Amino acid sequence: MDSRQRHESSYAKCPFYRYEIDSDTRVVCEGLKPARTLSLKYPNKIVFVNYINHHCYSEYTQCGVYHLLCKQYEGDEKNG
Repeated sequence: MDSRQRHESSYAKCPFYRYEIDSDTRVVCEGLKPARTLSLKYPNKIVFVNYINHHCYSEYTQCGVYHLLCKQYEGDEKNG
């Protein structure tokens, strides 16, 4: 069994959150292109848990990835 199982949290509020891999201290978000993802790896479990609790589960509008993806969608609307 792979110890790096994906876990999609029901606590996540960010619209760009996709899943996390607890054992790998990694959160995966929607990517900049269709069918792509952004993977954010954290140096340790404490930093990882603090990040997802604050950014993914509550104050996601303070996340840099959130703002990056919002700008991407704004650009798509202007170009489409």
